[in-house]
Amino acid sequence: MMVMLTVKSIRQRFHGPLCVLAMAVALLSSVNSQTADSTLGSGRDSLRPDVQLPAIGGGGGSPFTARCPQGEILTGFDIWAGDWTDAVSPVCISSKKGQYKAYPQRFGGPGGKGPFRTVCPENTPALLSMYLVARGRNDITVEEIYLYCGQAVTAPQQVSKYSARFKGASTYNYDGYGNTAYPKEIDGTQSCPTGLVAVGMSGRTGELVDAIGLICGDPRTFGITVDANAVDAGARVRLPGGSTGPSIPICEAARQAKARNSPAAPGLQNQCDFERASLDLEGLRLKGIEITMNEPEYKEAMLLQREITSQIGFQIGLGAADGQTQLGPGKQRIHDALPPEAQEGFNAAVTYSLLRNRRKIDDLAAKGFLLSTGSPLTTSLRNKLGENKARRGFDIGLAVVEGNGALPPEIAKIRGNLTPEEQKGFDAAISFSATRDKERTADAAGDLVPRGKILTSEDPLAVEYRRQQPNAEAQRGFEIGMAAAEGQTLPGPGKDKIRGSLRVSEQVGFDAAVAFSLERNRNADLAKVGGYIASKDKDVSNLRKSENDVFFRLGVDIASGIFGDRKLGAKGNTQTGPGSLKIRDSLSPAGQRGFNAAVTLHLSKKY
Repeated sequence: MMVMLTVKSIRQRFHGPLCVLAMAVALLSSVNSQTADSTLGSGRDSLRPDVQLPAIGGGGGSPFTARCPQGEILTGFDIWAGDWTDAVSPVCISSKKGQYKAYPQRFGGPGGKGPFRTVCPENTPALLSMYLVARGRNDITVEEIYLYCGQAVTAPQQVSKYSARFKGASTYNYDGYGNTAYPKEIDGTQSCPTGLVAVGMSGRTGELVDAIGLICGDPRTFGITVDANAVDAGARVRLPGGSTGPSIPICEAARQAKARNSPAAPGLQNQCDFERASLDLEGLRLKGIEITMNEPEYKEAMLLQREITSQIGFQIGLGAADGQTQLGPGKQRIHDALPPEAQEGFNAAVTYSLLRNRRKIDDLAAKGFLLSTGSPLTTSLRNKLGENKARRGFDIGLAVVEGNGALPPEIAKIRGNLTPEEQKGFDAAISFSATRDKERTADAAGDLVPRGKILTSEDPLAVEYRRQQPNAEAQRGFEIGMAAAEGQTLPGPGKDKIRGSLRVSEQVGFDAAVAFSLERNRNADLAKVGGYIASKDKDVSNLRKSENDVFFRLGVDIASGIFGDRKLGAKGNTQTGPGSLKIRDSLSPAGQRGFNAAVTLHLSKKY
């Protein structure tokens, strides 16, 4: 049996238009409009003037107004979006042809994919009301739009079901600790006064869409006539607060509408396509494939899915649940965007992954408890936390950092799966471990000084470079760097950890020693031979002394080891080639300069 994820509400605070008629009565008192005939085009009363409703959203951007041409009404929007809602344009519908008509201008920035068309169904083409949500950290921009549609008539209409919606990519963005990434939010509902329908839009835009409002007008000029009972029965859901709308995910609604040949199918499919694009399903699948390659247990579980589509769903599920231990709206949203044949595999992967991740955290807690009771200091720190959950978090934190030279990359995921009380203990353990580890590293760095002195004294270039350091602390750092990089040819986390434990003034010398050592160690034999040649060949010695830069001198030595006199131990090459050029290109700029100068000198001599 398929395991369905728990469906979270779209918005806990969403009220929606409980009744357009009731709200319209309140708005009607402010527009001083005349009572209109409920029959289209009767001509018994004068046409009512347009009413521009205030835009909902942030305060940024520049104002714009876009009204549909005479003979057309507003039926929705074309939207360009990526991570944000970049631009918007009205979509109008003609009374004569009954066809959607794109507006000639878009409002907003040039970015985003699209347009993603969000419009009323053809059999309920009149936009009567709109619920809008805008979010952001600093600048508030439009992120969600719900359209409530009806008939182009002047009679009161009671509408409680939204017909179309747009949900931006950042709607379900969360930070690493389970908090919403965009804490500032503005939302609101606006409805055209009774007897009016939307005929245009206004708002504010800049690089993004800041705010949107409706322009309402008299429908009697449009002559649109439809069967008031011919409302698409598909894609209805129950919204929080008791109102109803599409009860099934948008992609399922699109599939069913297409199967019924419903006129709403293209609009629903556009919304489904945007939903899938915003979720980056292919990226999640690639992440899931990587997980199965690294962990054979996941691969075996995936192969239990018999159909290839179900296996793809399994891979997407692994990517979606990576490192997590709880269900949530993000995974539910991904599930809903998949075709039914992929949802079974997705559910299996999420269930398997969440349970496995919970076991991992339980194992960390058990390991950390043993570590916390291993010394009086950690036991004392743990006992000061008081609460059992905080102590458990402390145990988990100790286990996470134990034996690691640096904090592991998955630390944010682990912390995000803990309760606030557990996070308190977790943070205490991380802080304690970081301080203790730095102290241990500093002590270890001090122990490297004697070895660094010996290594420095064995190389005249190293002696000279140490002498060039600006002060005694930098010279001490140089000695530590020489020992830390002994015999090594590449940078690495071990040396970075030692460097991080030093004073800034010591780091200057440390960096100099490590850079010198790595370059010399990669060509140690050649440099040794070249140094000997310089002691025997006056021309080479003078070239070496022409610059004080130790890297220049090192480059001379390396080239001398390749192109110098064979009688003195050099290889005796007589021309450059791929091998020698590869060595040259691996050197620092000063080293390359010395290398080139030495090559010129040696090739000009006859050995």
